[in-house]
Amino acid sequence: MLRENGATGRAVGVGWCRLPTAYDNGRVAGTLLATRPAEVAGAKTVARDPILDLLKAVGLLGIVIAHTNPPGWLYQLRNFGIPTMAFVAGAVMVESLARREASTAAYLRRRVKQLFVPTWVFLTVGGAVLMLLSTLADEAWNYSAGKMLRAFLLLDGAAVTNTQVVRVFLLLSVSAPLWLALRRRVPRVGPGLLALAGLWVGYELVCWAWAGWRHDAPWLVELLAEDVVGDTVGFGIFFALGTRYRQLTRRHLLALAGLLAAGLVVFFELRTGAWSTTQRWKWPPRFPYLAYAGMCGLTMAAAFRHFDVFHRLGRWTPIRTASAASLWFFFWHSFTLQLWNIFVGRNLFLIEVPVNVVVAYGLLTLEQHLVRSWLRRDLSDRARSRIRTVFAIR
Repeated sequence: MLRENGATGRAVGVGWCRLPTAYDNGRVAGTLLATRPAEVAGAKTVARDPILDLLKAVGLLGIVIAHTNPPGWLYQLRNFGIPTMAFVAGAVMVESLARREASTAAYLRRRVKQLFVPTWVFLTVGGAVLMLLSTLADEAWNYSAGKMLRAFLLLDGAAVTNTQVVRVFLLLSVSAPLWLALRRRVPRVGPGLLALAGLWVGYELVCWAWAGWRHDAPWLVELLAEDVVGDTVGFGIFFALGTRYRQLTRRHLLALAGLLAAGLVVFFELRTGAWSTTQRWKWPPRFPYLAYAGMCGLTMAAAFRHFDVFHRLGRWTPIRTASAASLWFFFWHSFTLQLWNIFVGRNLFLIEVPVNVVVAYGLLTLEQHLVRSWLRRDLSDRARSRIRTVFAIR
């Protein structure tokens, strides 16, 4: 892995951008410039960062905990998952583009397939299986046709699986060229962070104004404002920060986490006079939720970089597998959660969490084993590529 004080190196061209592969004292060795993949054929590519895999796995664990009826203090403590995973998504996109030497457009097409196709497959097949099991167990099926339709449209967070999360990462993928363009236009760390801070302030002001308008707005305008624009910009700020991951030293990460913590303290002192849960500011994402998540995620990123044990943990096969196929792990976690509700139904948090993680990981590895067996059949290269994309097989 490239450490903060590593030697300088060459840059890998990816589509319309030039991506750095080595750094000197935490500063980027190159800037985003227009190049073509062919011009850098054979250039050294960026190795997969185990810290990013570990951060994503911790974010996934936070989501699992949230869905298994934890005590109130733990429900708040784990409330950093989606922004942290958005940060990782930005960093992974930059590194993936460099590794694959692919254009941004090709990467985005691949990401859309990775998000839409598995979601629809799981909602169709998984939903049918769960409906059958509910019937056999004499349990009422809780999801109406309208709720399932909203789930297919990525608008519902409570039908078989939480497709709101899928919507967030689809919007981040679609808006990625804008965040990469910002990184290209403002390549230096300091000005880049100031640009993101200004964007965040503007976003919060618009949200504050929208709160007074939303009650009179048509439902379609409300949907676009909160479920599209809000998610794209609110979580996109962390995605954009993640695209600068390799530029950020531990000092940068800790300083940003400290600023967010201070801002959070000031907010609660001025707003309520006491600490309260940040969940109420999650949809659309607002400052208290984002600041708390950023404080946690950036602190973890700094700590994970500092201690070698976390580098080794990030290379552990279960962590790498769950990270690489995070969407399918999320779906199998949802499936396991539904099974628990059908056949157990009791709130046994300390038992449910490890059971959920182990069963979800087991189903994921079984799925990948079966898909790899399928790939050994006589298939065209194009078919193999599509299957690998949909099931996140390396």
